[in-house]
Amino acid sequence: MRRNLIVLPFILALFALTAVAQPVPPATPTEPAPAATAPVAAAPEAAAPVDAAPAAAAPEAPQATPLSKHGFRPGHGPMHANPRRTADKAEFCGDDASTCPCAAGKCDKKKGMGEGHGQQRPHGDQHREHGQVGRRGDIEATGLVQLQAALMTGKDNQMARGDAAQREGFGLRRARFGLEGDIGRGMEAGIEAELVDAESLLNEAWLSIRTWRGSKVVAGAQKMPFSRSAMMSAAHTALAQRPFAVEAMAPFRQLGVVMTGKYPDLFGIEWHLGAFNAFERVGTFHGGIAENAGLRGNTLAGDSPFSGLSYVGRLSVEPMGGVGKSVADIGCPDRGPRLAVGGGAVYSDGGTNTTMAMSADLLLKWNGAHVMVEYLRDNAKPVEEPTTPALIPAQLDRQSIVAEAGYAFWRANAAVRFELIDPNVDQDDATDEAIVSGALGYQLMRNKLRLQVQYDRRVELHGADLDNDTAYAQLQWLL
Repeated sequence: MRRNLIVLPFILALFALTAVAQPVPPATPTEPAPAATAPVAAAPEAAAPVDAAPAAAAPEAPQATPLSKHGFRPGHGPMHANPRRTADKAEFCGDDASTCPCAAGKCDKKKGMGEGHGQQRPHGDQHREHGQVGRRGDIEATGLVQLQAALMTGKDNQMARGDAAQREGFGLRRARFGLEGDIGRGMEAGIEAELVDAESLLNEAWLSIRTWRGSKVVAGAQKMPFSRSAMMSAAHTALAQRPFAVEAMAPFRQLGVVMTGKYPDLFGIEWHLGAFNAFERVGTFHGGIAENAGLRGNTLAGDSPFSGLSYVGRLSVEPMGGVGKSVADIGCPDRGPRLAVGGGAVYSDGGTNTTMAMSADLLLKWNGAHVMVEYLRDNAKPVEEPTTPALIPAQLDRQSIVAEAGYAFWRANAAVRFELIDPNVDQDDATDEAIVSGALGYQLMRNKLRLQVQYDRRVELHGADLDNDTAYAQLQWLL
């Protein structure tokens, strides 16, 4: 140890001398040679003034850039990183980066790309689920705009029968804007307006209160936890639109209270129990369920079909890890197998009809591929003394099955979907149909901007085949 202390000053002095002498380039070995062998007659020229020496040294090679104190020249190595990314086509983790453990070097590690990539996504760059932990006063703006262009329509197209468009041209499918965030003390709130639908301007208005670990209560105008495809945002589907069957049979937004719990460490169990205002079915199958998400609720019980209550329950498990909030893993194809299985049940004691409904679903993802299957069935019958004229004259059972498969690669994805719809289980009629839909999509800005092209082929199983196929494109902007 003492010997090392004695040698240390000499080493430091040697480094100091090296640093001082380094900027001065050494003389080239070929310069003194002409002076030593020059003839005597050339001596007068050799006796030139000393200040002329630099002129003779002008043709020398440019002086090397001095080294930094760490031994690197500016512009090279760690002193100045290359501004271009090492891989311009690196894969990134799309809209669900927070649960995307991509392999090192295959995901963009810029700020905001999510946990698991060395950076923490800012709260304002993701869409939280109700009750997710945030910072107090952390309010973010939300928005979804979907512009559609019908490229081809059949002469029998009718939007009342679920078609995306009746004639070629442009249409604004959705234009939603809102605010949501953490308001402190374990509470979150959100409000959203739908500018396209003037009849129901208020789309959502809810308050979430965390009760104990993993559970919360959400009250207000919100989606009923029944169908997986209905609970999922329209911005996160693999195709441009949700299945026809789900749009027709699933109760979407109503006014009520839900208690829910989620336990990722316990096989991903998630449960929902809630009570809402009762809902009513429209007379036609594709007319769907009458939504009552506004603030009126059932205050007009004597004259409104929304009198009464409905009760909902749902249970799902994800035993192989979270499947995320999107159907397809756009931008993150290098993930292992994940499975989600769930089901729900609803009983609605409405002023006009009583309805019993059930759903079952399965979603499998693996390395960019996905398969989703969903089954829906319900039974409705008129009450003895309806508050309004009954749209369902007698007991009616209906069912649908949806099967979808797709593949996502980098920023693009392709998906195909098959639906079998039976609006009346007890008889075969012209309303029974099979629908095949195919779509291609490409997204930018981590799914904030998305372009999709879709074709719907509808086949009537009984009766005349209608000319009601549709091809359309959709441009989506997600805030």
